[in-house]
Amino acid sequence: MENKTIDIAIWMVAYNHERYITQAIDSILMQQTEYAYKIFIGEDCSTDNTRALCLSYADRFPDKIELILHDKNVGNVKNAFVVYNACINSGARYMSLLEADDYWTDPQKLQKQAGFLDANPAYSLITGGFVEKIEGTGQQTPNLKTIEDESPDSIGFEITIDRFLNQWLTKSLTAMIRVSSFNVDFVWEYKYPSDVHLNYQLLKKGKGFYMRELLGTYRLHGGGVFSPLGQQHKLLGYYKVYRELYNHHPNDFREKYIEVILRVLKADGQVIEQWPKRRELIWQLYRTTKTQDDLFRVCKLAGITNPRLFDIIRRCSLLLGLVK
Repeated sequence: MENKTIDIAIWMVAYNHERYITQAIDSILMQQTEYAYKIFIGEDCSTDNTRALCLSYADRFPDKIELILHDKNVGNVKNAFVVYNACINSGARYMSLLEADDYWTDPQKLQKQAGFLDANPAYSLITGGFVEKIEGTGQQTPNLKTIEDESPDSIGFEITIDRFLNQWLTKSLTAMIRVSSFNVDFVWEYKYPSDVHLNYQLLKKGKGFYMRELLGTYRLHGGGVFSPLGQQHKLLGYYKVYRELYNHHPNDFREKYIEVILRVLKADGQVIEQWPKRRELIWQLYRTTKTQDDLFRVCKLAGITNPRLFDIIRRCSLLLGLVK
């Protein structure tokens, strides 16, 4: 759509996705919408046929697809940042996200979500449900969230910070965001930028809404993801992300960080080189203490059962103002 205003910029990054990217792109091109859109694909110097497929699509749909072709592999974070900037600089009011190995199934996704954001300017983010598909077995599981006291005929519910942290309501393949609420610099403000960082900063700028509809399919690549080692790597990633977010925003992330620390303490991660030591985890947990009950829990985890020693720690913590 050269020299024309677009309403929705669609963000996609691709690397060695030749098996999946045609389905991802086709699921966008099937969208039935009155809103003008363009797909921005960052192709990160794949070693397979991904780039050739992207070039073929761009040649066939020059008004719908813009390619960002890297001369060398720049990595996922930098590639994502470049595509975010392209979407922002396009002048689009809204941005949707789709990884190259996922795909949309609702042909009205863009129409519904852009229409909602048009009608509700206080909202910076809208998401929805999806289907998890395990590659290899083909098993599919709907992932549709609910909240307590929600009406059975409700079309959805508001995503608050608390709800966002208690259950994952913001799967990127289902999201549409208001570009004016999005600060792309978040990518460089953190060592471990993730979807959690992105959605948190959006929810600090405006409201979020969860549509109780299935919008697309998220592929789970089998093998490693479901192995004990794969689960430990995933948990280690959570720990790094939430430790960093707690350090920046302790009031919002304290409870979630405690939950993640306790999960790591219960896991056996000795096979992973970067797995944090138990004493480090207990020290991190001690830093989150606010009450004497919190302190008792930390001491119990540390194996401190001597009442006199606990009392010394409690008195010192009170003097330092760490607990009340």
